[in-house]
Amino acid sequence: MPWARVYIGGMYIRKVRTASGATAVQVVGKSRGRIVALKHIGSAHSEAEEAMLVAREEEVMEAGQQAGAFQCGGSRGASLC
Repeated sequence: MPWARVYIGGMYIRKVRTASGATAVQVVGKSRGRIVALKHIGSAHSEAEEAMLVAREEEVMEAGQQAGAFQCGGSRGASLC
């Protein structure tokens, strides 16, 4: 399983293994030197589901970045600036 991170506006998509063996896909960022989960996208039980979750969230993050949704000063983005 590739663990490459996709960075968009200081946030990135992280994949972690859950206790049940699924892969949790999350949007995370750093705040005061600690990794903070901003959004749980979903859990995947196969590589195809994982790829679908990551691709969908990349599109959402890119669209939000273009619209300015993830800029500093937002309710969740403020702590990441």
